Amino acid sequence: MKKKMGAILGIMLLFTLSSCEEQNKGEIYIPNINIKDDLIETKIEEEDKTYYASKYISFVREVKGYFEADIPFTIENNDENIRIYDDLYFYEGDSFYLISSDYKYIWSSLKDEATRDLEVLREDGEDIKVKVKRDGIYRITLDIRTMLMDVTYKGAIDVPYYYPFKDIEIGTLKNDTLEFNILDKIDNSDEFVIKDYSIEAGKFISFYSAYSHTSTYKLSINENSLNYVDKTMSESSYIFKIGGTFDIYVNNKTYEIRVVPKDPSNLKYSCIVYEDCFIDLTPKDSSMPYVFEYEYKATSDVGGFGLVSDDLPKFYDKGYQEYTFTVKESNLLGNNKGDYYFKHKGVYIITVDVLNMTLEVIEKN
Repeated sequence: MKKKMGAILGIMLLFTLSSCEEQNKGEIYIPNINIKDDLIETKIEEEDKTYYASKYISFVREVKGYFEADIPFTIENNDENIRIYDDLYFYEGDSFYLISSDYKYIWSSLKDEATRDLEVLREDGEDIKVKVKRDGIYRITLDIRTMLMDVTYKGAIDVPYYYPFKDIEIGTLKNDTLEFNILDKIDNSDEFVIKDYSIEAGKFISFYSAYSHTSTYKLSINENSLNYVDKTMSESSYIFKIGGTFDIYVNNKTYEIRVVPKDPSNLKYSCIVYEDCFIDLTPKDSSMPYVFEYEYKATSDVGGFGLVSDDLPKFYDKGYQEYTFTVKESNLLGNNKGDYYFKHKGVYIITVDVLNMTLEVIEKN
């Protein structure tokens, strides 16, 4: 199922358009709460505690890109002003914050001892958001009379746990338009899939919550898929190193991407060499699209005291990750702790096989 984005992240406007000007920046913002009317009892499966939701305050968490508002809470010692959000899993870089029922961010504050594990983000024109600096399980106690949050680090995450999402879509830029395709849930499986997804080498993808676009998921990549796709500098963006048609799977419990080529013989491989600038190479032969040739001119012999001025060039994939090759033995090359160099000046043909990850050097006649 395909759709194109008309208004990006529309629902987030409810949050980003909160009227900061109506609040004094840096001061505590306490919404007008009718405490007698605020609590709504809610049920959580397999829990013997009584949980509540609030009509006036929503606790929002963003975990690995997963966005969830209205986190249920318990109350402390029958005091309706003290709300406890317990056993919250957070990873470094995640965040949480409060919004009011009229979609304003709520200024609040942390107890001083919480700042070891948390960082309060305050920028001009933007309300408070708390960023997590350490993976762990947390307990947050909120006093709605003062909007003071007491945050307790309960311990490390021994077994990774991610909040399962109910839907997901993939987005990529095509013809200057951000295009989305929804992944289908596989019956009796934790995986979602989009089949026959065609993409060029060097193209970026990201994953979002379908329909609302309130989440940009931070996913890991299955080890067997790293030949095809890799992470970028952004935690939520990925680049295809090889073009082709793929089945793409995402697991909503492990937050892992799995990429399976539909026809390995029709994949479009890439190879980039760096020599003063990055140069895209073209395959040597269309019947072997994974084999590239590069002509290199070495201008120096091995210098005095073993100094070398002509190293074997570096080769990269479309994500500008350096390839690691098995270099075929050659009397033309020297090896200094894994770094290869040309023993003599001359013109050489370097053959790079990015499927079998081999590199061979011969001297040009």
